[in-house]
Amino acid sequence: MSRKNKDTWIFANQYSGRLLIIFGVIALIVSAIVCIFLLRNDHEAGKVGTFGRILIGVQLLFMIAVIPFTEKALRANFDKSGNRK
Repeated sequence: MSRKNKDTWIFANQYSGRLLIIFGVIALIVSAIVCIFLLRNDHEAGKVGTFGRILIGVQLLFMIAVIPFTEKALRANFDKSGNRK
């Protein structure tokens, strides 16, 4: 949908950019809390590595989640031809 025309492209990139910032801040806070907790309570490299991989997975899900939110916003603001509603 974002490639219909220049207007949809700009809208989609601005919208998804804002979402990525919001999701990034949330992921940063969660990651920092988990890392601080792990480093204070457990120095086993295996547990830190496991939780690190889980955090990376969650962050990846945040990045992928931007796609359906952006598509929904595009459909709410543009018709199928890419004209603003």
